[in-house]
Amino acid sequence: MRKGSELYNSQPMTLSPPPGADGVRLTKAQRESVIPGRIHNGGHSTDATDPDQVRALARRVLRPLRERAQALGYALATHGSNERDIDLIAVPWTERAVSTDALVNSFRQVLSKLYPIELEVPPNEAHPKPHGRECWSFWIRPWTYIDLSIMPPRAALSTPPKDNDR
Repeated sequence: MRKGSELYNSQPMTLSPPPGADGVRLTKAQRESVIPGRIHNGGHSTDATDPDQVRALARRVLRPLRERAQALGYALATHGSNERDIDLIAVPWTERAVSTDALVNSFRQVLSKLYPIELEVPPNEAHPKPHGRECWSFWIRPWTYIDLSIMPPRAALSTPPKDNDR
């Protein structure tokens, strides 16, 4: 697995031949969506990805990740279309929610049992996300990745939560 700091000093990961290379005819929209060599979230362009493959992969990884998130005090949800990548958001849900690093380490373990993580792009400290959100990208296939956003738990509440806040 390559880390983000190694990304720009290393060779690109091996990709499958682009759609159409095997003699299959592409529609005009498919031909226009293929942008070779473009970098996106640390990996190669996902513009030629088959949305059905991405959705099937999302269904495969969501349950084990959701179970792990729940065990660690988080709610895990999908957002976006799941056409090019798998967009997930983890939100602290209980008072026992672990740190973002602990959640990511646990997710790494779950993912590595399902698919090898070919590339990991950690949060970019030079470009922080709004509201303290932290983002990781896990390339688990050459054609798609998991785009994980995590809202970190509050260190301490300034006022105790009301019963209806839970």
